[in-house]
Amino acid sequence: MAKRGWTRRGAMAAATGAVAACAQNVDTPAYEGAVTFSHGVASGDPTPNKVIIWTRVSPENPGPVPVRWIVARNRELTDVVKTGVIETTEARDYTVKADVTGLREGAPYFYGFRAGSAASTVGKTKTLPRGALNELKLAVVSCASYPHGFFNAYGALAQRDDVDAVVHLGDYIYEYGLAGYGGDTAIHLGRVPSPEVECIRLSDYRARHAQYKTEAELQAAHAMAPWIVVWDDHETANNSFATGAENHNEGEGQWANRKQAALQAYYEWMPIRDPQPGAAFEAINRSFQFGTLASLIMVETRLLARSEPFDYNSQLPIEMQRWNFTNAAAPVALREGEPDVPAMQMLPRIYESVRGELRPVLDWRRAQSLVSDPKNLPAGFFVAPDVPALTELLSSPDRQLMGAAQEQWLADELHGSVRAGCTWQVLGNQILMAPVNAPDLSATPAQLADALERLLPGVKQQLKLTRFPFPLNTDSWDGYPAARNRVLA
Repeated sequence: MAKRGWTRRGAMAAATGAVAACAQNVDTPAYEGAVTFSHGVASGDPTPNKVIIWTRVSPENPGPVPVRWIVARNRELTDVVKTGVIETTEARDYTVKADVTGLREGAPYFYGFRAGSAASTVGKTKTLPRGALNELKLAVVSCASYPHGFFNAYGALAQRDDVDAVVHLGDYIYEYGLAGYGGDTAIHLGRVPSPEVECIRLSDYRARHAQYKTEAELQAAHAMAPWIVVWDDHETANNSFATGAENHNEGEGQWANRKQAALQAYYEWMPIRDPQPGAAFEAINRSFQFGTLASLIMVETRLLARSEPFDYNSQLPIEMQRWNFTNAAAPVALREGEPDVPAMQMLPRIYESVRGELRPVLDWRRAQSLVSDPKNLPAGFFVAPDVPALTELLSSPDRQLMGAAQEQWLADELHGSVRAGCTWQVLGNQILMAPVNAPDLSATPAQLADALERLLPGVKQQLKLTRFPFPLNTDSWDGYPAARNRVLA
């Protein structure tokens, strides 16, 4: 890992430079007042003849700011290919986004911005190639929590000169405040989130994006190649779905308003094309064609159609044991194959570990105290998830991840790529697709289990359940197996 001090001094110089003052064939529009470019530059969503370029100005005085954008063949921006002026205002948080058209396929370009007497750094971008292609290098990044640590990985990425595009798979920002996830680390490292409270309103999300883009390493990584981005959950709120999120409650207002605010800030601050008129704000799914070598298909698995994730703390089905209560003073466990009886009760099946082997407790004298409180069993005793019942619940046909319309779009994209003779079909996807069963964590030391319980209430019971194989994370594709089967088919 790169040392932070070196990266901060070197990454920006290595990846960018100031817009050349000698590019005299374009004029900077007049503007009275000081302006700075404090958040770097970025490009994204390349096609064979188009690319988005982005920056943000910080004006001294409120009001409209005209910004000149320049695309050229050289870093000095003297060999100008395209240029134009965009007026930005407070209404879009003074961000600037140009969709530059009429470019050559598979060609590198440099770009920069001017406003008043200020000039941005220079970024490098590239359009997509057509036809035969022997090699493609994608850098893949995700999950950058500002309070948890430094952006050394972005700084190391900025030193590369062989990356065709950067693919960001989500969690570009995290929404938590200082009192939330990562707060203690933030104080220890001096990386306090801005604002210090959890992001709920438009101004909160804008401020959080702005803080991230003041990081020199991230600016440098943006400036070295075009980015292709998609959100995950933390751009809105943890474990988000179409109608809510785990980290959203009634006291934080309507989910639709919070989602709208988060996505508006995202589109303002990221180098991505805005939705087409009439299209859903959440419809970020789109595809990119790298010649005949690879189709990169970015899917949306969070906000368009996702059903609420399955909650193990409240919904996990537990294996049950049949007890014959004909003699209420001495109930008897019914074994497999024995018929039901009128005086029968279904109670949690309790297992105990005997010389490393799990055996059900079938003696009522021992079982009665255990079944009364199955969530707080003594050491060496366990309840088991009812895996067949869990599989049936997770596979319910009404549980959606991408939604029928996007699934059909994905199928069309995949089949079209194959018909066009493309070698690879690559999915840009936010969450784990492979099945992941929980490892056996039932012997987790008590001190660690207590610490985890403070972070994730209910996890101590789940740690015990890991003696039995079941999906670890229902917020991933494991929570939507029918949708995964359709995609894999």
